[in-house]
Amino acid sequence: SAYYNLKLPPQYIVKTEKIYVLKDEEGNLSNFSTSRQFLKLFPQLETQLQEFIKKNKIKFGEKEDVAKLIEFHNSLL
Repeated sequence: SAYYNLKLPPQYIVKTEKIYVLKDEEGNLSNFSTSRQFLKLFPQLETQLQEFIKKNKIKFGEKEDVAKLIEFHNSLL
């Protein structure tokens, strides 16, 4: 990751966001950073994934939580 020391006006607020990238077996890349974006990638599994996210209090800012979600997703295939 790159870091830039930009001079911004004081009224500007900079927020960082984690973006996760998935690669399918055909080599296609998809990215997501929120549960809504993740669920859109797998509409056929939305109900099960949504229940898992809620039950396990998955936070998309925590890579360990996202790893648990991916493991669960893979177990459904």
